[in-house]
Amino acid sequence: MPTPNQAATKIVVLTSDDHLIQALKGLGEGVYFTQDSERCLHNLGHVDLILLDLETISGALSEIRKMQWLCPETPIIVFVSAKRRHLAAEALSEGAWTYLLKPLELQELQPLVQQGLRYRELVRFKRQCQVTLEWHHLRLIHLLQLTTRLSTAFLKASDRDELLGAILVGITVGEGLGFNRAFLCLVDEKERILKGEMAIGPSSPEEASQIWAEIDRRRPSLFEILHDYRRVARDPNLRVNQLVKNIRVPLKEEDHLLVRCLREKRPYSFTQGQRNGQGFNELVEILGVEEFALVPLVSYEREYGLIITDNFVTRRPISQHDLEFLQLFATLATLGLEKIHTCQVLTAQIRSLEELNRQLEENKRLLVEAERFRAIGQTISRFLHEIRNPLSSLAGLARRLKEKGRVENLDHYLEVIVHEAERLELLLKDISHFVVPTTFKPRSTDLPSLVEEVLGLLGRELAEANIVLKKDYQVDNLTVFLDPDRFKEALIHLVMNAIEAMPEGGQLTVRIWPEDNHATIEVADTGWGIPKALVKKVGEPFFTTKTHGTGLGLSIAKRALELHGARFCIYPNTPAGTRVIVQLPLKEEEHGGA
Repeated sequence: MPTPNQAATKIVVLTSDDHLIQALKGLGEGVYFTQDSERCLHNLGHVDLILLDLETISGALSEIRKMQWLCPETPIIVFVSAKRRHLAAEALSEGAWTYLLKPLELQELQPLVQQGLRYRELVRFKRQCQVTLEWHHLRLIHLLQLTTRLSTAFLKASDRDELLGAILVGITVGEGLGFNRAFLCLVDEKERILKGEMAIGPSSPEEASQIWAEIDRRRPSLFEILHDYRRVARDPNLRVNQLVKNIRVPLKEEDHLLVRCLREKRPYSFTQGQRNGQGFNELVEILGVEEFALVPLVSYEREYGLIITDNFVTRRPISQHDLEFLQLFATLATLGLEKIHTCQVLTAQIRSLEELNRQLEENKRLLVEAERFRAIGQTISRFLHEIRNPLSSLAGLARRLKEKGRVENLDHYLEVIVHEAERLELLLKDISHFVVPTTFKPRSTDLPSLVEEVLGLLGRELAEANIVLKKDYQVDNLTVFLDPDRFKEALIHLVMNAIEAMPEGGQLTVRIWPEDNHATIEVADTGWGIPKALVKKVGEPFFTTKTHGTGLGLSIAKRALELHGARFCIYPNTPAGTRVIVQLPLKEEEHGGA
């Protein structure tokens, strides 16, 4: 602590009491007597202690207030006689540190002066601590804001290079951690090597001056700097990018300080003159500095690489606080790298699943098509078999009649020929009716009653398939102009198609309501549904997504509905299944028939 005899110590005495002046001269050098405090303080620059005589200085209390304003950290000791002790109390309330009663002796004053000087040093130290704390507080707030902004940049980054550029910019810009240079080394899993990837920063003090002057002129935001850096991130002509490419360390070299930093997952700081570990001299030669910091980019399961930072231009020492902030920053950067890696893995898995799904759909289509052709082949084979029998009989009898010429019992042969011909005619008629209805006889029909009749016919199928039937008729009677037989046939195909789509059971909903000039019927199931890409093919002859049947059901239903001038649409149901909407015109008019 300073003493009154030290030349740097300055004590100002405000008094006109000669006895007091003589007593205080014994304090030694650095004691200044005056009655004009403001001029004295101005000339001295700073004061360590003020002694004030309350009785000989006019306006002493206002002097205390003035000196408190001019030098708030300097303690003030006041002197007063015992009979005017009340002035001491007022002085203390104005900010005086303590008081002494007159007359006083030097040996009595010296310990108090020493205490006052120590108090002054404590006040200065406290002030310095406050300034330091405020600086660190502001620095912390700044870094928290930076963390938020860079976290946004990291999360927005769509590829690894964009993210790596954001990491380097965040370390070096003034808005960021403020290092002069940053070098990024990444782990190459294929080669099992740690190699320099990219860097940012000036290669000389002159280049640094130009860069900083340009930044000071433009004052770009952090995101503008990020955008500019993407254009030059991998420029091979940049000196720092040439330097970083010289860093190549096999991961098997466990004692190398870069590999050690990765393995131990903690930052390192190397000060000037400190040579610590294998590879230090090599890095010093590459970087051109002996003071730098290392911070790893590692997660719980993965080593991405590490960052090397230095203050190549300013030579500012790397403090422990710098290292801690760098480690926090690296943790955020690692989260961004984890996000990119996870997205890449998920994207690859999604593509693989999409390819498997495409192959599955293709195989399903081929299977369905093969089964459809098999079903068609079986149907045609059955039809041919039914046709072949009567044709064989007719051909055999015709040959016998030709061979024998005149044949007795001709009536028997003729009866067989007629019978087989009628059988063949009936079979062809049934096939023709299966493909194209031969009649169309529309008449006024109550639509809800017709639908009820169809649902009644299919009640057994609904029960056996464990399907719940839900009916919603918004009208009790709704007369439409249709052919009951043809329309009933179409409804049967629609309902049966819905039943077959729910092999494990489900719910069938049938709704009827009038809408504008139409009567609308909805048949909705909760089955497996129809892929959107195949909806347009529904209704085509022989098209089906089932592994059985010929695919004629919906085709026949569609043809029958078209005969009635009805609209036929298919939509996906919610949450699953298919909705079929049929709209019939309410106006009575005849439509084209067979």
